[in-house]
Amino acid sequence: MLIDFNNLNINQLSFDTEFEKKVKIFLEEWFSEKTGVNVQTSGSTGVPKIFEIKKKKMVNSAVMTCNFLGLKEGDTALLCLPVEYISGKMMVVRSIERKLKLIITNPSLNPVENLEEEIDFCAMTPLQVENSLEKLHLIKNLIIGGAAVSESLKSKILQMKLSPLNRIFETYGMSETLSHIGLKQLMPEQEDYFTVFENVAISLDDRGCLKIFAPSVNAEELQTNDLVNIKNEKQFKFLGRIDNVINSGGAKIFPETLEALVKKELPNEAIFVGLPDESLGQKLILIIEGDESDEVKRKVSEIPFEKNFHRPKDIIFIREIPRTPNGKVNRLDLYKNLNRDLQLIPVSQNLKKMKDFSKELSFKTSRSSGAGGQNVNKVETAVTVLWKVDASEFFNEDEKVLIQLKLKNRINADGFLFLSVSESRTQLMNKNKAIEKILEMVNKALIVPKKRTATKPSKRQKQKRLDNKKKLSDKKENRRFRF
Repeated sequence: MLIDFNNLNINQLSFDTEFEKKVKIFLEEWFSEKTGVNVQTSGSTGVPKIFEIKKKKMVNSAVMTCNFLGLKEGDTALLCLPVEYISGKMMVVRSIERKLKLIITNPSLNPVENLEEEIDFCAMTPLQVENSLEKLHLIKNLIIGGAAVSESLKSKILQMKLSPLNRIFETYGMSETLSHIGLKQLMPEQEDYFTVFENVAISLDDRGCLKIFAPSVNAEELQTNDLVNIKNEKQFKFLGRIDNVINSGGAKIFPETLEALVKKELPNEAIFVGLPDESLGQKLILIIEGDESDEVKRKVSEIPFEKNFHRPKDIIFIREIPRTPNGKVNRLDLYKNLNRDLQLIPVSQNLKKMKDFSKELSFKTSRSSGAGGQNVNKVETAVTVLWKVDASEFFNEDEKVLIQLKLKNRINADGFLFLSVSESRTQLMNKNKAIEKILEMVNKALIVPKKRTATKPSKRQKQKRLDNKKKLSDKKENRRFRF
């Protein structure tokens, strides 16, 4: 299906497939009198949520991307991303703002399978690009987002020997920045640093995490948990998420950096995790997707890691690494699966009987003041678990009211039930303990005590009371005599 936004009449278009009908719904919402549209987050770093974004902000974001790529009126664009998320919505908005000719195809692993003519612009996830390599030469400007581009995919793109006119970029952004605020070129030349758009300012907090101020798309300064290296006022290099940092024997390890190194040698998905260890605090483990292979183990052993403690203590092969709907690795689910399968952290019998609403929880980390020596001054091991009571889809309204009434001292002004744990020296163990505690707290709040029924004392109880009074009276009477 093709939509020409230079000459648009929605009523004359035929929306046949389910995906095309979703696009139509968004177009009707966009051209309505409403000033904003609802957007759903992916949930890769927390609980998925829906929030409203002003249309004016989305237009500003679209202008920045179109200007950066040099897109002009009449150019062709391909929509192959779900319109429930900001990535798909922004492809439509860019086409509206720049009057592009938008080709709509159902989101799939190979959305350009039937593409025969050149197009000027397209946005895909890394997984889609992986399955579309043979047709990349037909896309003049390709942006890849939704997840980090692996080293193995970069290598495959370079091997395609595309024309210098084919430009491929990796994006940096999130739902709150309306898709992305910067791009990093992968082709024709590979860059190490993201370059942010005009009117976007970047800085660091005291943890070394990126702060973004883009007033044209978000009035607030956005604080991320992404550790970065800033080259200048317009360029930065991504190092990893601070909540993914692994502390092994006091050494701070960035798993994303190690994963990029491993994926240069392996075609498999590879994820580094820190599992609880009595002596090291966290033991560095490499999780590899696929069947166990001595050849893969050999390749890992030959990788030139910068530090000796970067080398994994163990390698675990699993059939499938959990992912979010838009293809990102879901590290939280991966941790849960490992804890369950390897029985790393014992689960109490009481916890098994509780109502488990843990998928609705979000987490914040901070430096702990508890046991752990110098470790507490280096790594954010303390975990605060947050749960939006009103937004819960797990409990009914009566249960929510009961929870809010009994736990009102634990609910902040924003409506979040919160609880902090810093008992352990590892973030993972504190996170699991926090989950167990908040589940136990809420489940106890849901217990309604039985109403007491007033009864009269029995004849035996009356006699027992009189006997006790007589004994006490005799005891006091005997105290009067002294020999």
